[in-house]
Amino acid sequence: MINNFKKILKLIFVMSFLFSILLVYNNCGRREWAPLSLQSVSLSSNSSFSSGVTNTATAYCASDLSEVYSITYHPFLSKNCNSCHGDSHGSTNLGISFQAFMSKGEALINYQATHAHGGNNYGAEMQTAINSFYPQWKAATNIYSKCIAGASGNSQFKSVSTIGKSVSAINANTYVDLVFDLDTEVASLNNKIPATLRIKVKYLTYNGMTTGFLFKDPSIQLKNTAVGTYQFGDLHFVIENQAQDFVTTYIDTLISVSDTVLKPIALGYGSAIAYYPSPTASTKIAIEIRKVSPIK
Repeated sequence: MINNFKKILKLIFVMSFLFSILLVYNNCGRREWAPLSLQSVSLSSNSSFSSGVTNTATAYCASDLSEVYSITYHPFLSKNCNSCHGDSHGSTNLGISFQAFMSKGEALINYQATHAHGGNNYGAEMQTAINSFYPQWKAATNIYSKCIAGASGNSQFKSVSTIGKSVSAINANTYVDLVFDLDTEVASLNNKIPATLRIKVKYLTYNGMTTGFLFKDPSIQLKNTAVGTYQFGDLHFVIENQAQDFVTTYIDTLISVSDTVLKPIALGYGSAIAYYPSPTASTKIAIEIRKVSPIK
């Protein structure tokens, strides 16, 4: 009987070992784009970021993106920006830095990192450093955008693009409203939505030169309550038919709207910068909302 008991224990041990090997094997390769040198980073150890993520699908996708961030932007920013932005994107804490970076957007971070401000003399040498890791980061953000669209649990998301509109009253001093009627001012009437989209915009200037546009406070409201509830999120800018895919400030957004009260799409997010050479009051701006869905 003792021998039989030992045999059973040995069989259980062997089966447990084989199961653990199978489990590890099945989890390998989930990040098909990850470099061999990539170290796993757990967001659970970075509560400052985890607490800011309210969408499970977004958190899942962001965990992959944060890993690439940990070997691209984070070492660069924590080294060069910590003295002035140690509680933000320059923090040595991965979670704090990543959350701030995603809120501010890579366009703003890149601009500040390559232009003198706050007493530093940053310039072209910083752009060279960014260029060395940017292709890897760009590939990861492309996968991230697809992930949050596909892993959200809603397969009915569609993209809605507005027509391009100019802002005659635009200036460099005060924000003006850019308003789109998503029922009529859309690129395809097949994707029209009974809602109104608003965003504030002004010229971006640097050293007396106009270098692009600065956006803030995107918001949306339904035109009537009879249409039910809609989800909106993942905003991208298109200037003169050129997609500004590097403007990432508002891609990590998703809200539900069920009434005619204007609702912020990106509450707590920073401004978004879109660089565009020699913009004028006739330059046409469009917005693509890549996540739109009615809630049944």
